[in-house]
Amino acid sequence: MKISLKWRAALAGAIAIALVGGGAAAANAADGDILNPQSNGSAGSFYIWDGNTGEFADGDPARSYARNEGLIIAGSKTDVLAEIPVPAAAVAGGYDQVYRFVARSNELSGGTNTWRGYSSTFVAGPNGGLLTDDFQLDSKLQGNNGGVDTVFTEGGDWYVGLAFTKNNGVTPIVSIYRTIHVDAATDRWTVDPVETAAPVAAPVVTTQPTSVAVTAGADAVFTAAASGDPTVQWQSSTDGTSWSNVSGATNATLTVASVTVAQSLTKFRAVFTNASGSVTTNEVQLTVTAPVTEPTDATDAGTKQTLAAPVDGVVTLTGVPAGTYTAYAWSTPVNLGSVVVPASGIATITVPSALQDGNAHTIALLQADNTVVAWGNVVVPAPEFALETETPLTAEVTVSGKFALEGVRTAPLPLGTAKRGATTAPVALGAFTVTDDRNDLKGWTLNATVADFTNAAGETIPGSALGLAAKKVGDAVDGVTTRSAAKVAGDEWASTLVAEGAAGSTTLEDGTQFDADLTFKAPKTAKKGTYTSTLTLTLASK
Repeated sequence: MKISLKWRAALAGAIAIALVGGGAAAANAADGDILNPQSNGSAGSFYIWDGNTGEFADGDPARSYARNEGLIIAGSKTDVLAEIPVPAAAVAGGYDQVYRFVARSNELSGGTNTWRGYSSTFVAGPNGGLLTDDFQLDSKLQGNNGGVDTVFTEGGDWYVGLAFTKNNGVTPIVSIYRTIHVDAATDRWTVDPVETAAPVAAPVVTTQPTSVAVTAGADAVFTAAASGDPTVQWQSSTDGTSWSNVSGATNATLTVASVTVAQSLTKFRAVFTNASGSVTTNEVQLTVTAPVTEPTDATDAGTKQTLAAPVDGVVTLTGVPAGTYTAYAWSTPVNLGSVVVPASGIATITVPSALQDGNAHTIALLQADNTVVAWGNVVVPAPEFALETETPLTAEVTVSGKFALEGVRTAPLPLGTAKRGATTAPVALGAFTVTDDRNDLKGWTLNATVADFTNAAGETIPGSALGLAAKKVGDAVDGVTTRSAAKVAGDEWASTLVAEGAAGSTTLEDGTQFDADLTFKAPKTAKKGTYTSTLTLTLASK
């Protein structure tokens, strides 16, 4: 069927109904989300549809398009009604208008002043995106510098897309575009494909949990991990056959708080799931033993012995059955580690320096079930050397978080008078301030762009007639530099850089000041008159 512009107007109404009723599913396309940024720097992308047949046109990378071929664009390759998402940077930057444009890569930042063709026909959709719209390259695009005709006269590589702007299209905040290749001989063009993320692989366990043995009243902690950015759900079982989800256990680490002896031998496992599948970890076991309590005469626990004062920090218990035990010390319970008792029945226990304090302590040997087999009281002499103590210290560093370009002159700046072929004397722009006191010091660039000079009669002089010599005004800041060589009036702008800050450098909250001497060179063929232009300074984070 042939899809006319009238049909497209009706489609906008259909879009509103479809999106409010059921929503759009383009964000979960089978081959992954649209990458941001694309390799050409675009903040996302969109898909091209045939405006005459209503069919998806992007599927054939070799397909070429005629100059006036009817096309429309959408935010999905499976749903022509899908809105085109608005980049978060556009919302944060306070955009107030959206333009369709065609431009060279070096013409993007100038907006309507530098684009070859543009129009502002896009309207907002009910879900915060842009509605599907007409997108052919034709005379409907207004333009500068020769207009759309120059695109097909010059041929080569161009950007075609949407720009989210301020100041009536003069200042683009962020742009979404596709790279096209124009054949000047045939007036046809091809387009590079949309770049999307690779499909997500099913999760794979990268860290298996391990079994845990703790004393009743303590916390038992299990940890697992898996690739594929999955969700996780821990499960438990008392018999290793029937499993149930542990309520709220949806993190990689599971903490079973204040365990009881009744929970001993419970098994746990984690199930990781993403859009491509699920994987289950090995099952592990929780072992809970009775709490360790200090033996006393009243408890009649084990064999009480009279202990001799320790020699070199070692306490000896005698008459202990051969075997492996755990040694504990009190007043507060301290696990002294495993002790192997030989056939002689003599157990040697090393008392840590923390207990060598000149006070009486209880020392005991416990079986695996925490039953006391031998114990006694002993005074552990304090060592005859000074003990070290530690005092924790804390300090806090704050930043203002300020990242700003301030004090730039906004009033008209006369550059003086120049004869044809002559250059004006330098005129200072005036001091302005750059501040970078962010927490994450990524570095920054300060760039200058200048629009073409025009007079009342419509005559123009290229913006390259402006010369600029950046200079530092404030105190030197490590890592902050100005443009190394002045831009000479009349020469092309090989680089728009005015100054830059390296990663890790900061101006602190007060900022640092710059200035620039401006000159103007009148072309030999310039006509008499007063010419005006606009100099734009742009501060951008690296």
